[in-house]
Amino acid sequence: MGLDALVFKNKKHLPFDAEALGAAYDADTGEYYFEDAELEQRYPPDLCVAIAKPLGNLHAIARLRDELTGVLADDSVVHAKILYSGTHTGDWLPLSALGDVEAELFVIEQFLAGRKSQLLDQFLSNMRELIAAARREENPIVF
Repeated sequence: MGLDALVFKNKKHLPFDAEALGAAYDADTGEYYFEDAELEQRYPPDLCVAIAKPLGNLHAIARLRDELTGVLADDSVVHAKILYSGTHTGDWLPLSALGDVEAELFVIEQFLAGRKSQLLDQFLSNMRELIAAARREENPIVF
């Protein structure tokens, strides 16, 4: 069990016309999905995902929180919205928060220059890829 993050494709990047097929839409996450089992089988949910990244299992997320103690405030976006739990699901980072996350990633890079663990380095890389995809798709990062 762990923490995964993804960004859904913008409807203009889907390989099908979601509205014409009657796909349901979640305005909070940007997800298009089918409630009809036959359509869902023909157009599986993975077709709607632009990027998916594992951020870490329970132990890894706890290690990341420990590694960032003293680097970021407890109420930072990274702490309060991403690393607060190794299993949170059903929430998302809106596009408006991405600039704050990028700024915090920069602080982490500067503060821990040359002292980052491989785990933290992978987390930073994954978050940057998720942020780039969120901007490209104009959709939030979903957990």
